[in-house]
This record gives sequence, structure tokens and C-alpha cells, in this order.
Amino acid sequence: MKLAIIMSGMLRNFEHTFFSTKKFLLDDQFFEIKDIFFYGYSDNYEIDESIKKFAKLYKPKKFKIEKWN
Repeated sequence: MKLAIIMSGMLRNFEHTFFSTKKFLLDDQFFEIKDIFFYGYSDNYEIDESIKKFAKLYKPKKFKIEKWN
């Protein structure tokens, strides 16, 4: 089975929610292929730091993070 996770919005607490996302979705053997897509805004970190941290944790297939203005 394939799984697509589509996320949008402000990157609030994305580091904290990753652990439950990983446990209940990404590590689930039922889903053979898992793709993550994100479009949204940086919040607590500078934009470059948000991009690095989000990409490292979630390993999205595609994403775009913009600066909130």
C-alpha cells in the first residue's frame, strides 16, 4: 500500500510531532511506499535552518518553505 502525507501551514512544533508521525505512519510496515509533501512557512527558526531541520527529519519528496511576512 502507498501513503502520501500532505502537510501545509506554519512549521510550529514540527520537531515534536515527528516522533508520533514516525511511530504511527512512517514505521508502519503496511505502507510500502511513503511520500511526504509540504508547503508552508517557517516559524521559530530562520528560513535556512527550518529547511535543513525539516528536510533532515521528514525527508520529504517535495517541499517549499517560505518566510512568514
